[in-house]
Amino acid sequence: MVGPESRLNIGSYRERLNAGRVEIIFADIERHAAGMAHLFDQRSAISHLSAMAPAITPPDANIRALVGQYADFKNLVATEDDIYTNYQDNKESIVPLVAMMGNEVVGTASVEKPGGIGLLWGGVARVVVAEEHRGKGIGKSLLRAADAYMFVSKENGGLACTGAQAGIIKIKGYEAALALFMSERYQVYTGRRKNCVSWNPIRKCFVRRNTVAVLRQAPRNPENLQQNLPKF
Repeated sequence: MVGPESRLNIGSYRERLNAGRVEIIFADIERHAAGMAHLFDQRSAISHLSAMAPAITPPDANIRALVGQYADFKNLVATEDDIYTNYQDNKESIVPLVAMMGNEVVGTASVEKPGGIGLLWGGVARVVVAEEHRGKGIGKSLLRAADAYMFVSKENGGLACTGAQAGIIKIKGYEAALALFMSERYQVYTGRRKNCVSWNPIRKCFVRRNTVAVLRQAPRNPENLQQNLPKF
């Protein structure tokens, strides 16, 4: 489990979706790293993830060398080992969530805790759903669970953030991610030019990308979100 909050009994968030019962839980990275890596490695997802390289190195590309070129971006490769190590190394600041359908990881999202003295905003990153389960509300469930964890009071199992932010890489298909966040009361704050890198499967390298920043203020009554809190 992740962090000291794992001992709290705060209930679970479950929804009956088209494909059956989906449960949003805090990831146990030892058990879920492989499933998360598989989601990140989807061709339809990897270019939308900042600094994530595909698991299988193309014959004419040395991914490890390419990752090293952008060390400041905290790059990693979509393999079980890299995902496990990344989340273990950052377990005090990044909390992964997974959407479970039985024993299958069908989606994931990460909550970034407020960083630095006096900072009160959290962040949402790496929201990915399995291709075969898209369009069933799983992404919305993950985002609602992430928001609940960020906004609910510490006494009730949350982080008591006063706001949340996310960055959406502006490439083909980004409109779906933008629509998801806006449906959950996020607003577009600004566009940023070439402030991150992501994988280009055609060029087989990282390229600099533009992003859209979205923000959400904490709701007036954040405790109303308790039913959406993930389960440990």
